[in-house]
Amino acid sequence: MAALFAAVLQASAYGTVVALFILVIKKAVNKKLNAQWHYLLWIILIFKLLVPYGPESAVSLFNAVPDTVRQNPVEFVNPAPPGTDRNIINETPAAPLQPTYPGDADVTAPAAFDSQEMLSYAWAAGGVMMLCWLVFTYLTLQRKLRFGRLPADERIVRIFNECRVRMGVGKNINLILHERISTPSVLGLTRPRILLPPAMQELDDTQLQYILLHELAHLRRRDLFVNYLLLAVQVVHWFNPVMWYCFRRIREDMEVATDECVLSFLETGEHRAYGRTLLAVLERFSTPAPLPKLLGMVDDKKNIERRIRMIKMAETFRANRRRVLLAGLVCLVVLGGLLLTNGVTGEDAQHEPFAAVYDVETLLSHRTPYVGNSSKVSNLLMALPLAEYRENLSLQTNETPYGVTVNYDFTSTSLTDREIAETLRNNAALMFALIDNVDIITFGAAGVTPGSYRYERSELEQDFGKDLREFAVNNDTLQLLVSSLMVKIHVFPDGYTPAMSHVPGIRISVQYPGKDVNRVRYIAEHGTLVTWDEDQGIVSSAEPTLEVFAGEAVFWTSRAPDQARVEQSDTITVILLNASGAVVAQKQIVVDHDGEGLYTVRPSPHIVVGRELPTSLEDAVSAAIKAKGAQYRTGEFLTEGHVILDQSERNGTVTAYTLASVNRFGFENGIFTNVSGSGAIPTVMTFSVDELGQYTLVDYKEALDGGGYADSIREMFPRELWDEIFSGNAASTQQLVRQQETQAAEYLQTQGIQADVKAGYVEKTLPNIDVPAANKLFAEMTKENELLNRYPYWLGTRGTVEDGVRYTYETAQDKTADGYDRIIFSKTTEDGTVVEQWQFKIANSRPELIEQFSRPEERH
Repeated sequence: MAALFAAVLQASAYGTVVALFILVIKKAVNKKLNAQWHYLLWIILIFKLLVPYGPESAVSLFNAVPDTVRQNPVEFVNPAPPGTDRNIINETPAAPLQPTYPGDADVTAPAAFDSQEMLSYAWAAGGVMMLCWLVFTYLTLQRKLRFGRLPADERIVRIFNECRVRMGVGKNINLILHERISTPSVLGLTRPRILLPPAMQELDDTQLQYILLHELAHLRRRDLFVNYLLLAVQVVHWFNPVMWYCFRRIREDMEVATDECVLSFLETGEHRAYGRTLLAVLERFSTPAPLPKLLGMVDDKKNIERRIRMIKMAETFRANRRRVLLAGLVCLVVLGGLLLTNGVTGEDAQHEPFAAVYDVETLLSHRTPYVGNSSKVSNLLMALPLAEYRENLSLQTNETPYGVTVNYDFTSTSLTDREIAETLRNNAALMFALIDNVDIITFGAAGVTPGSYRYERSELEQDFGKDLREFAVNNDTLQLLVSSLMVKIHVFPDGYTPAMSHVPGIRISVQYPGKDVNRVRYIAEHGTLVTWDEDQGIVSSAEPTLEVFAGEAVFWTSRAPDQARVEQSDTITVILLNASGAVVAQKQIVVDHDGEGLYTVRPSPHIVVGRELPTSLEDAVSAAIKAKGAQYRTGEFLTEGHVILDQSERNGTVTAYTLASVNRFGFENGIFTNVSGSGAIPTVMTFSVDELGQYTLVDYKEALDGGGYADSIREMFPRELWDEIFSGNAASTQQLVRQQETQAAEYLQTQGIQADVKAGYVEKTLPNIDVPAANKLFAEMTKENELLNRYPYWLGTRGTVEDGVRYTYETAQDKTADGYDRIIFSKTTEDGTVVEQWQFKIANSRPELIEQFSRPEERH
């Protein structure tokens, strides 16, 4: 019940925002829209109340609402005694998960039922009472209508039949005169009836005709269905006064729109007479007692005045029909885009449920040297994730080992057992960092298997290779710990021997939810780290310390750099770096040796055995393209783009027919552009899908180049996709470009760099020297000299990141003192310091080195 009420509260909160915005817009365009459009705008509100969770959009009005409020709009706070910080705290020996409370105070934990459950049951009771009232009024009216009917005279029947034909309404409509009816109205969804008071017989034919046309217009427009829908929604949102006000406004707009419908069947000269009939009805008939099932012509005086004004403007609206139609459509489309969509959620939160909920400044403010400081410990727990599920707290302070026991109730959560276990372990690590003398932390977890988790300080500190208290020095060091908690390390396989020839060692890759990681540094204490081209089976580098781009994998092998076998366990330190070389996070992997040649990765919650597997086709395709693009080494940041043209499923495999592109971006002439990669390549990828919904790449096939292109397309793709691929769909190609430019722009944002991003050719000016000299300098000499090969072959700049330091390589041209062309290669740091320079004079079509400069620390 509480979960349902929370969902209704969120829908009601969304609906309130939508309602207020619609009221503002209606006020702004009051005389620019006719009655029908004013009525139709309310569709947005009704739809939002029925379906509060729309697609995410960058233009949504709800982007103005903070993410945490959108995800948790209502927080129920349980009352607690003063000084207890919402939970009961006891300093008692920690043994049971249900702590005892000594003394005569008879203190018990406050029940969650007090607030959340009581409010939800109050809401349900109010809804049931309103529903009962609606049913009662309906049954009472039905009982009254069974008796006391009066026969309609021939004049009323004749006029009614003429109006029914004129309005184009079906024959199955009953006309009832009844002394208990005080105003003309309609009733009944399946068996519609028009109810008239006996005083109707005193009206003249014209007035009677207009009244009947109005009631028939309600039936023609299906207003009764809308009224029943409003009642159903009102039963659910009975507690929201804004909804009551808006539903009244909707019914008022319904009456005005019905008047407009009637006017469309009348001649222009009859409009004034219809308005006089409204006034006559107001004077002669009274508004009935609350009968929400009825729709009647009688309205309050204020709305009757508004209806008269709209009648006067009917001819104006009719003359400007196209302009009114355009204005109405624009309002409906704009409001739909703004209000029927949801705000874009933070991308980081999609990777880890609790990646962004650690506020290091708040956490550090609750640091304490003593576990006995109950206020500090309790406030610290309130600043950690899962605090809303906390039941009570017990502190062991009498003797060592000092401990903290926290009980949680997860019986009503939608979180998985794994998410809860990972978050509790992260919480424990932060508690060990911020509570100096705590030795053991125990979490009771009702509703989760297992029902409790116990952590020792020495156990968790093995993951970081240091005392966790060293992270609690300042905000920066604590942020390092928080970031490190978010790291997942994927290893495959978990066991390795040098006899395994199909892999060079244990494959290691890092998963981190943030965007600020540029490179990963691996440091092996004894063994060797290698990079390996998995397609060609070639080892490209082998060092005890290896630094690669984020997302690339390395392999650990038991051979030392001198090729001697390491017959012992090893520790691998994993350091995540941003573009400036600063440490973002750090973890350790321990590889144990059994003494007989078998090396196994020591289990740890942050280590995932097996390759990192995506759980959606989009992510699987993206990962496959990036893995294929790892061969492109030139460039700072790897991007991919793809369009899934079609997909098929068969026998546990999924085949995706795609256009795929992969590119590395780097700086050229100050523009962040693709410097290596591919264009749009028709690609077919096949994945197996396991019982957990994880995708594993089975086959990756690209269309052939050259003369075999057309045949390979016909062989790989279904016939219905041939035309789209052969036509070189420009829209799809542009989509690939936009995807990669977006990824590159987001990367620059994480690095704090402002620059133009352009996934295309950057204009380049070649040096103005003769061809033989250019070939010698930019082809032969750069191949022989690795340092020269880093400089651009054009007059301009190229940016790189080396060991976490950003450099600019520039090629320039001028004249020597004796009039020869001179080519200058300069390497500079971000502050403009020249760390390397080469100068070549072009004489007799040959480059001649005339000056070279290099700082000692920059020599390679």
